[in-house]
Amino acid sequence: MREAAEACGLSYEAMRTRVDRGQFQVVKRDGTRRIPEIELEKAGLLGGPSDPEVVELRAENAELRQELQTMRALPAQVEQERESRERVEEAFHRERAEKQTANQTAEELRAQLEEIAIAGPIRAFKLRRRLRAERAA
Repeated sequence: MREAAEACGLSYEAMRTRVDRGQFQVVKRDGTRRIPEIELEKAGLLGGPSDPEVVELRAENAELRQELQTMRALPAQVEQERESRERVEEAFHRERAEKQTANQTAEELRAQLEEIAIAGPIRAFKLRRRLRAERAA
């Protein structure tokens, strides 16, 4: 059965399962189950390496295995992209909040400078002194 499995490109377990299901008629010789070649040919499992259908199926099988490997890698790639997007969005929101804070501060300073420019000399002096005290605190 091991030789038959190798010749057909199957695992021993797969071949044994097929035999156990009765898909092949086996011959028992010296306590060993043997599968005649004719049984493998009937099942379409035994084809020479030059058989065009076998060559085509093996090529298709190889392509499908490659595609499966690619597909299995997709969830990890999707997770990486999601994490990357979250980091970018977090940085964007942080920068946006900092910009808003800076704009607010700049607007407050402009308003204070405008108030100082409009005020008389004594009032301007008091406003500047208050601003210095606020910055120091």
